[in-house]
Amino acid sequence: MPTNFLSTATWQTNGSRAAAAIAAVLLCLGLALATAPQAAAHDRIISSNPSPDAQLDAAPAGVELSFSGSLLILGNEVRVMDAADKDWAQGEPALSGTKLAQPVQANMPDGEYLVRWRVVSSDGHPINGTQTFVVGDAAAALKSPAAAPTLKSTPSKSAVAPSATSAPSAQNESPPAAATQNSDGAAGGSALGKVLVIGLGALVGLGAYLGFVFIARARENSKQAS
Repeated sequence: MPTNFLSTATWQTNGSRAAAAIAAVLLCLGLALATAPQAAAHDRIISSNPSPDAQLDAAPAGVELSFSGSLLILGNEVRVMDAADKDWAQGEPALSGTKLAQPVQANMPDGEYLVRWRVVSSDGHPINGTQTFVVGDAAAALKSPAAAPTLKSTPSKSAVAPSATSAPSAQNESPPAAATQNSDGAAGGSALGKVLVIGLGALVGLGAYLGFVFIARARENSKQAS
Protein backbone atom coordinates (compact mmCIF):
# COMPACT_ATOMS: atom_id res chain seq x y z
CA MET A 1 0.00 0.00 0.00
CA PRO A 2 2.71 2.58 0.84
CA THR A 3 4.56 1.79 -2.41
CA ASN A 4 1.35 2.17 -4.41
CA PHE A 5 0.61 5.43 -2.60
CA LEU A 6 4.07 6.82 -3.37
CA SER A 7 3.78 5.83 -7.02
CA THR A 8 0.41 7.50 -7.27
CA ALA A 9 1.68 10.64 -5.54
CA THR A 10 4.71 10.82 -7.87
CA TRP A 11 2.48 10.35 -10.91
CA GLN A 12 0.19 13.10 -9.66
CA THR A 13 3.13 15.47 -9.16
CA ASN A 14 4.50 14.82 -12.65
CA GLY A 15 1.03 15.14 -14.10
CA SER A 16 0.51 18.47 -12.33
CA ARG A 17 3.78 19.79 -13.74
CA ALA A 18 2.88 18.63 -17.22
CA ALA A 19 -0.57 20.19 -16.93
CA ALA A 20 1.00 23.47 -15.78
CA ALA A 21 3.38 23.46 -18.75
CA ILE A 22 0.52 22.73 -21.16
CA ALA A 23 -1.53 25.53 -19.62
CA ALA A 24 1.38 27.97 -20.09
CA VAL A 25 1.75 26.99 -23.76
CA LEU A 26 -2.00 27.30 -24.24
CA LEU A 27 -1.93 30.80 -22.71
CA CYS A 28 0.84 31.88 -25.10
CA LEU A 29 -1.09 30.52 -28.07
CA GLY A 30 -4.22 32.32 -26.89
CA LEU A 31 -2.34 35.61 -26.78
CA ALA A 32 -0.97 34.96 -30.26
CA LEU A 33 -4.47 34.27 -31.58
CA ALA A 34 -5.78 37.45 -29.97
CA THR A 35 -3.13 39.65 -31.59
CA ALA A 36 -2.79 37.93 -35.00
CA PRO A 37 -6.01 39.27 -36.61
CA GLN A 38 -5.13 42.82 -35.57
CA ALA A 39 -1.68 42.59 -37.13
CA ALA A 40 -3.01 41.09 -40.37
CA ALA A 41 -5.79 43.62 -40.91
CA HIS A 42 -4.77 46.46 -43.24
CA ASP A 43 -6.54 49.80 -43.37
CA ARG A 44 -9.02 50.33 -46.21
CA ILE A 45 -10.57 53.29 -47.96
CA ILE A 46 -14.09 54.02 -46.70
CA SER A 47 -15.11 57.21 -48.53
CA SER A 48 -13.88 59.84 -50.96
CA ASN A 49 -14.73 63.26 -52.34
CA PRO A 50 -15.44 63.22 -55.25
CA SER A 51 -17.09 59.83 -54.85
CA PRO A 52 -16.36 57.07 -57.39
CA ASP A 53 -17.92 57.72 -60.83
CA ALA A 54 -19.22 61.10 -59.63
CA GLN A 55 -20.65 63.52 -62.23
CA LEU A 56 -19.52 67.05 -61.33
CA ASP A 57 -20.75 70.29 -62.87
CA ALA A 58 -17.45 72.01 -62.08
CA ALA A 59 -13.91 70.90 -61.32
CA PRO A 60 -13.21 70.18 -57.64
CA ALA A 61 -10.65 72.08 -55.61
CA GLY A 62 -9.05 68.82 -54.62
CA VAL A 63 -9.50 65.13 -53.87
CA GLU A 64 -10.04 63.87 -50.31
CA LEU A 65 -9.73 60.21 -49.32
CA SER A 66 -10.83 58.79 -45.96
CA PHE A 67 -9.47 55.52 -44.55
CA SER A 68 -10.42 53.16 -41.72
CA GLY A 69 -7.20 53.87 -39.79
CA SER A 70 -4.56 56.55 -39.34
CA LEU A 71 -2.06 56.39 -42.21
CA LEU A 72 1.71 56.62 -41.83
CA ILE A 73 3.25 59.91 -42.91
CA LEU A 74 5.72 58.58 -45.50
CA GLY A 75 4.93 57.03 -48.89
CA ASN A 76 1.54 58.64 -49.60
CA GLU A 77 0.83 59.66 -53.20
CA VAL A 78 -2.27 60.80 -55.11
CA ARG A 79 -2.44 61.49 -58.85
CA VAL A 80 -5.36 62.93 -60.82
CA MET A 81 -4.88 61.90 -64.46
CA ASP A 82 -6.89 63.09 -67.47
CA ALA A 83 -7.47 61.17 -70.70
CA ALA A 84 -4.22 62.54 -72.13
CA ASP A 85 -2.30 61.12 -69.15
CA LYS A 86 -1.65 64.55 -67.64
CA ASP A 87 -1.44 64.74 -63.85
CA TRP A 88 -3.56 67.59 -62.45
CA ALA A 89 -2.50 67.04 -58.82
CA GLN A 90 -0.77 70.11 -57.39
CA GLY A 91 1.78 69.82 -54.61
CA GLU A 92 2.00 67.12 -51.98
CA PRO A 93 -1.04 65.49 -50.33
CA ALA A 94 -1.86 66.67 -46.80
CA LEU A 95 -2.40 63.94 -44.20
CA SER A 96 -4.60 64.46 -41.15
CA GLY A 97 -5.08 61.18 -39.29
CA THR A 98 -7.38 59.05 -41.43
CA LYS A 99 -7.91 61.71 -44.15
CA LEU A 100 -5.62 62.44 -47.10
CA ALA A 101 -6.30 65.63 -49.11
CA GLN A 102 -4.73 66.29 -52.51
CA PRO A 103 -5.13 69.77 -54.10
CA VAL A 104 -5.55 69.95 -57.87
CA GLN A 105 -4.69 72.61 -60.43
CA ALA A 106 -7.25 75.25 -61.35
CA ASN A 107 -9.15 75.33 -64.65
CA MET A 108 -9.42 71.59 -65.12
CA PRO A 109 -11.25 71.05 -68.44
CA ASP A 110 -14.36 68.94 -68.82
CA GLY A 111 -13.67 65.28 -69.14
CA GLU A 112 -13.07 62.07 -67.27
CA TYR A 113 -10.35 61.84 -64.61
CA LEU A 114 -8.64 58.88 -62.99
CA VAL A 115 -7.53 59.16 -59.36
CA ARG A 116 -4.59 56.91 -58.49
CA TRP A 117 -3.66 56.68 -54.84
CA ARG A 118 -1.03 54.84 -52.87
CA VAL A 119 -0.73 55.12 -49.08
CA VAL A 120 0.95 53.31 -46.22
CA SER A 121 -1.47 51.62 -43.82
CA SER A 122 -1.14 52.05 -40.05
CA ASP A 123 0.29 48.51 -39.88
CA GLY A 124 3.12 49.50 -42.26
CA HIS A 125 1.73 47.81 -45.39
CA PRO A 126 1.29 49.87 -48.59
CA ILE A 127 -2.18 49.80 -50.16
CA ASN A 128 -3.29 51.37 -53.43
CA GLY A 129 -6.35 51.83 -55.61
CA THR A 130 -8.06 53.84 -58.31
CA GLN A 131 -11.35 55.54 -59.02
CA THR A 132 -12.78 57.87 -61.69
CA PHE A 133 -14.94 60.97 -61.77
CA VAL A 134 -16.28 63.17 -64.56
CA VAL A 135 -16.21 66.98 -64.79
CA GLY A 136 -18.84 68.71 -66.92
CA ASP A 137 -19.89 67.14 -70.23
CA ALA A 138 -17.40 64.34 -70.75
CA ALA A 139 -19.14 63.17 -73.95
CA ALA A 140 -18.73 66.60 -75.55
CA ALA A 141 -15.09 66.72 -74.49
CA LEU A 142 -14.39 63.37 -76.13
CA LYS A 143 -15.81 64.62 -79.43
CA SER A 144 -13.06 67.23 -79.64
CA PRO A 145 -10.37 66.38 -82.27
CA ALA A 146 -7.68 66.70 -79.59
CA ALA A 147 -9.49 64.47 -77.13
CA ALA A 148 -7.83 61.26 -76.03
CA PRO A 149 -9.60 57.88 -75.67
CA THR A 150 -11.71 57.18 -72.61
CA LEU A 151 -9.75 56.40 -69.48
CA LYS A 152 -9.37 52.83 -68.36
CA SER A 153 -8.82 52.24 -64.68
CA THR A 154 -5.75 50.10 -64.04
CA PRO A 155 -4.48 49.76 -60.48
CA SER A 156 -0.92 50.79 -59.80
CA LYS A 157 1.52 48.20 -58.49
CA SER A 158 3.27 48.57 -55.16
CA ALA A 159 7.06 48.69 -55.17
CA VAL A 160 7.23 47.09 -51.73
CA ALA A 161 5.29 43.84 -52.15
CA PRO A 162 3.16 42.23 -54.87
CA SER A 163 -0.58 42.83 -54.70
CA ALA A 164 -2.58 40.04 -53.12
CA THR A 165 -5.49 40.60 -55.47
CA SER A 166 -5.99 42.54 -58.69
CA ALA A 167 -8.43 45.43 -58.43
CA PRO A 168 -11.44 45.53 -60.80
CA SER A 169 -12.00 48.38 -63.19
CA ALA A 170 -13.50 51.45 -61.53
CA GLN A 171 -15.69 51.96 -64.63
CA ASN A 172 -17.10 48.48 -64.96
CA GLU A 173 -17.35 47.28 -61.37
CA SER A 174 -17.65 49.55 -58.33
CA PRO A 175 -17.49 47.96 -54.84
CA PRO A 176 -19.44 49.37 -51.88
CA ALA A 177 -16.33 51.16 -50.64
CA ALA A 178 -15.36 54.56 -51.96
CA ALA A 179 -12.80 53.23 -54.43
CA THR A 180 -11.11 50.14 -55.80
CA GLN A 181 -8.34 49.07 -53.45
CA ASN A 182 -5.43 46.62 -53.49
CA SER A 183 -3.89 45.49 -50.21
CA ASP A 184 -0.17 44.64 -50.61
CA GLY A 185 1.34 41.85 -48.54
CA ALA A 186 0.87 38.13 -48.30
CA ALA A 187 -2.83 37.97 -47.47
CA GLY A 188 -2.97 34.29 -48.38
CA GLY A 189 0.03 33.60 -46.15
CA SER A 190 -1.58 35.44 -43.25
CA ALA A 191 -4.78 33.40 -43.60
CA LEU A 192 -2.83 30.13 -43.73
CA GLY A 193 -0.79 31.15 -40.70
CA LYS A 194 -3.92 31.90 -38.69
CA VAL A 195 -5.43 28.53 -39.63
CA LEU A 196 -2.26 26.72 -38.51
CA VAL A 197 -2.12 28.64 -35.23
CA ILE A 198 -5.81 27.93 -34.54
CA GLY A 199 -5.33 24.24 -35.30
CA LEU A 200 -2.29 24.02 -33.04
CA GLY A 201 -4.16 25.82 -30.28
CA ALA A 202 -7.04 23.36 -30.57
CA LEU A 203 -4.65 20.39 -30.27
CA VAL A 204 -2.91 21.89 -27.24
CA GLY A 205 -6.27 22.65 -25.63
CA LEU A 206 -7.38 19.05 -26.17
CA GLY A 207 -4.13 17.80 -24.64
CA ALA A 208 -4.61 20.04 -21.61
CA TYR A 209 -8.17 18.80 -21.15
CA LEU A 210 -7.11 15.14 -21.32
CA GLY A 211 -4.27 15.83 -18.86
CA PHE A 212 -6.65 17.33 -16.32
CA VAL A 213 -9.06 14.40 -16.77
CA PHE A 214 -6.28 11.88 -16.10
CA ILE A 215 -5.12 13.81 -13.04
CA ALA A 216 -8.67 13.93 -11.64
CA ARG A 217 -9.11 10.20 -12.16
CA ALA A 218 -5.77 9.48 -10.51
CA ARG A 219 -6.75 11.49 -7.47
CA GLU A 220 -10.05 9.60 -7.21
CA ASN A 221 -8.21 6.26 -7.47
CA SER A 222 -5.72 7.40 -4.82
CA LYS A 223 -8.53 8.31 -2.43
CA GLN A 224 -10.23 4.97 -3.00
CA ALA A 225 -6.97 3.09 -2.49
CA SER A 226 -6.23 4.88 0.77
